[in-house]
Amino acid sequence: MLRSLQTNFASGQLSEKLMGRAKDGVYQNGAREILNGLLMMQGGVTRRPGTMALSQMVDASRIEGRIYSRNAAYVLAFSAFRLDIYALDGALVQSLVGQPWDGSTVPFLTLREFGALTVICDQSFAPLVLVRSAAGWFSIATFSFDLDADGVPLEPRTKFADEAVTLAPSAVSGAITLTASAPVFEPEHVGLTLSIAGAFATITSYTAATLVSATLIGRLLRGFDPAPFSVIKASSTVTVTLVDHALLAGQSVTIANTAVVGQKPDLTGGILMDGVHTVANVIDADHFTITAAAAADDSEDGGGSAATITTTAPVRAWKEPIFSAVRGWPQACAFYNGRLWFAGTESLGDAVMGSRPVSFFDFAAGKGDPDDAVVAIAQTQSNAIRHLVAADDLLVFGDSGEASFPPNADVGITQGTVRGKPATKIGASYSAPQTHDGTVMFADVMGQHIYEFSYVEGIAAYVATPLSALAPELIRKPLYSTVYKGSASLSAPYVMWAMEDRSIAVLASRRAEKALGWTQIATSGGFVSVCGVNERLFFCARRVVAGIPEFWLEEADWSGLARSDSCRVMAPIAGTRIFIDCPLGPGRIVDVFDATTGAYIERAITDNNAGFSLSSDVTIALVGLPFSFRVETLPPQATVATGDTLGTVQRIVSSTIQFHETGYAKVDGVAVVGRRADDVTGVAPLLSGFIKAGQLGWRRGPTVVVESDVPEPLTILSILTEVAG
Repeated sequence: MLRSLQTNFASGQLSEKLMGRAKDGVYQNGAREILNGLLMMQGGVTRRPGTMALSQMVDASRIEGRIYSRNAAYVLAFSAFRLDIYALDGALVQSLVGQPWDGSTVPFLTLREFGALTVICDQSFAPLVLVRSAAGWFSIATFSFDLDADGVPLEPRTKFADEAVTLAPSAVSGAITLTASAPVFEPEHVGLTLSIAGAFATITSYTAATLVSATLIGRLLRGFDPAPFSVIKASSTVTVTLVDHALLAGQSVTIANTAVVGQKPDLTGGILMDGVHTVANVIDADHFTITAAAAADDSEDGGGSAATITTTAPVRAWKEPIFSAVRGWPQACAFYNGRLWFAGTESLGDAVMGSRPVSFFDFAAGKGDPDDAVVAIAQTQSNAIRHLVAADDLLVFGDSGEASFPPNADVGITQGTVRGKPATKIGASYSAPQTHDGTVMFADVMGQHIYEFSYVEGIAAYVATPLSALAPELIRKPLYSTVYKGSASLSAPYVMWAMEDRSIAVLASRRAEKALGWTQIATSGGFVSVCGVNERLFFCARRVVAGIPEFWLEEADWSGLARSDSCRVMAPIAGTRIFIDCPLGPGRIVDVFDATTGAYIERAITDNNAGFSLSSDVTIALVGLPFSFRVETLPPQATVATGDTLGTVQRIVSSTIQFHETGYAKVDGVAVVGRRADDVTGVAPLLSGFIKAGQLGWRRGPTVVVESDVPEPLTILSILTEVAG
């Protein structure tokens, strides 16, 4: 006779592919299946709570928690073309309709908050800003960059066209045309402001891919390098250095702010270059000559670094906004290091841009000073950024790899210090990464695994460790995710991912104890999304009523009153035990509780008119949908004189299960705790202690199954099996 004692379930549900690793610690603390159970910090596994239906939703929704303060928290529900905002009691606070996302876009949205601001991004529309006012009302508007004194948007700009492409202005001020040397313009350029030769030009109309009209803000002034004028004694010919001048002989230029050049040794005489000049001769792309009004008194290279030139010659140094309908909108955003960051446009997939510190709407790069905005442009499509996460470093998650932007110890991240450090090459899905237990957890680009991204001091680098290798079958294209820190009755933090098939994979991770385990929760109709808000846990649940899907905002009831799903309060017809118009629909199996005491009354089936009757009296009832709890152990394993027992024909002679505050349970199909489902009255007594059960028959890899479809508490602390083999 062999004995196998399982003292905890910290490893959670394990894949069938791990069955050959019976000597590993994870095997000893794992299970073949844990359905609708949650792992406890102390090592046991407990039946999850039921849910209370709070409010019917317009459509399938992505829900996200938003906490403004301890007493001001909300559930944001994103569905096709709208955002519905709910109080935590389920009351609809406000609906913001006419939004730019559709149902297919909702899973891609990225959200980041700071104070009263929530920034919402996706490549399909310009960033939005959700603001909660002091009065508690919400407004949503397109993100608008701050303006400088001349009304120019303080936005990031770069040159998307080939470096050789020039723009030729028709004049140096006012209303002008811009002629490009190659096709670069599109109709959507209208309204955008370009930077060009020391000025800004707002495009007012589109004529062709090489021609637009614009209004200049300022004058077209180009600066020189230091000492741009070279003169020879007794000659009036001046050689001018201007990189990429694009001038032709005979063109007119206006030069200003020069210093005297070609003076005598006693600093008298010389010539001043201010004024209108004609290009006499073009030497090369960077040099040309003009004729001064007088001859130089000495040979010199000078003229002053403040000198400027005004000309309508074609300009190579011009830039357009990085964010636009032409070049794309950012996919990712984050608040980090006192700045708002954007990244992941269609045209610059691997670029990140940060605002000025604490000036979240000012992205003008300036001169690269520490207080200027930061623009780090990789100009590559090799890693389209999907998420930015503010941790110790600014972390980047793209579709083909991960990276970090560590701040400089003295000045944080600036234009001069910004450095992206590539890390791993996993690639992330659009499901939002979650920060938990000192790491960032993210779903891989294929939606098949969950990884942990963390910094390892020993190698001074970030590494990505697979978390779902223990139970990969539970990861089926994650769409939405949340961190739930636990309730007063279950003080264990969880990270949850809502899958495309409407199941939820739940990870209990405690790095300090080297404990990590997965379970799965499911419900009739399915969970669309999930979010944790303080100690409360909410779901968008899909319910099918009379064959028609409905979507409900529901809350996990940690009080234990609602132990089935989508519970609603109902009252019978006065003086009867008859209920009509059950909101769960006709032809449904329902659990009925006393809404005052929480006592489970009985299970009923609604008729074709959604009515049902009870065999007991109740004044106010809770009516919900049943769900099953199931834990199946792994086959026992031991080493004996003849070898390992795993895989041999064995018989579980008995199993001793240690229950805690359990109202009903079946072991291998036989009820061992509580009353039969058809004979329940009053509040069920809760058992804490050991129950011994037997099994018949010999099998290869026998297991113990503890389950319940009765809505009563059930917690397993340990299982001792005695095996004959």
